[in-house]
Amino acid sequence: MSAGSQTGGDLALALRDVEKDYGAVRVLEGASANFEPLRPHVIMGPSGAGKTTLLRLLAGLERPDAGEVMRGADVRLGMTFQEDRLCENLTATANIRLPHGYLPDELLERFLAEERAAMEACGLPVDARPVRELSGGQRRRVAILRCVLADANTLLFDEPLKGMDEKTVDAVMAFVGPLVAERTVLWATHDERELAFFENPVLWRVEDGHVSTC
Repeated sequence: MSAGSQTGGDLALALRDVEKDYGAVRVLEGASANFEPLRPHVIMGPSGAGKTTLLRLLAGLERPDAGEVMRGADVRLGMTFQEDRLCENLTATANIRLPHGYLPDELLERFLAEERAAMEACGLPVDARPVRELSGGQRRRVAILRCVLADANTLLFDEPLKGMDEKTVDAVMAFVGPLVAERTVLWATHDERELAFFENPVLWRVEDGHVSTC
């Protein structure tokens, strides 16, 4: 099986002896991991250890220099990046709807109601302002909701809570937690306190080029 190819008919995510360099810097060296479907995985490690690279490889945004990245044929990915990656001239609601493309009137009405409830639960204003006028913490919440409200069964989060105060984090995770409970979640963070947001998470560590369970 070639790098980046899909395993048959499942929700598997895995690395097999993956190596990844950026110039003279080796980030992953013979890294292997199996991420069990339909449960949370919290990925920790020092800054620059390769957490972001790991997620980008699994998402197909990077290719390994050697080894295999395996992704099951039934995997539908959503991702929240460290950067917000929003369409600056669109409203928050339009950004959140982007993964859905065209929706017929009846589905659009239902989604708009769900979206409005999600934004209110996370303390976001529902108005006509473009997202470029929102605060940094508000923009993070838009990016998170775009991911969790997408039609995806596998969600990748790269330090999604940075820039938010504790009260806002608690409100966001109170809403997000139930939405991700029955999906595969890979959550990269440097903050051990975020483990408490998940029930029975698998803890991984990325360090010295390797990926291992703790």
